[in-house]
Amino acid sequence: MVEVSCCSSSAVLRLRRILESPRLQDLIVAVAESTGTARIVIRCDSLLSAHGMYLNQLTHATILVHPVTGLNESNLAHELIHALLKKQGYPMLPQRLFADKREEVVVELCSNITHVALGDLMSEMGFTTDDTSGQRCSRWSGCSLNGGKEPETDLTSFCAL
Repeated sequence: MVEVSCCSSSAVLRLRRILESPRLQDLIVAVAESTGTARIVIRCDSLLSAHGMYLNQLTHATILVHPVTGLNESNLAHELIHALLKKQGYPMLPQRLFADKREEVVVELCSNITHVALGDLMSEMGFTTDDTSGQRCSRWSGCSLNGGKEPETDLTSFCAL
């Protein structure tokens, strides 16, 4: 059901061991049932600037993971849950809509809407979000909603969801 492709045999072995997790096995079955395809592809990509990426425009679930930072249970769950959320109608990052700053807003909005639900699902399924929330939180630290006055909302706790 899961095809694994990595650049090194040690990464393949590590990935296969992680995929033996009963929680991940349940999630893989849920993704296969949700997407209507038993084919799930996980490929290592050392050029990724993130831990992982769900490719949402293919007919089968395809996940890219960074072989150094992305080979952990939380990250694989994170990317698999993207497939479930896509099927439920959550926004995925769309094709480029704008050629200006509005594009950044659209991308950030879609990402935040999806990742709030994703964090909730990860918690419900018993996965930790510790490995996957650090990058989002670092982007929000120091943000202010009210023009540099005392912040009304602590955005770092919001992004950790």
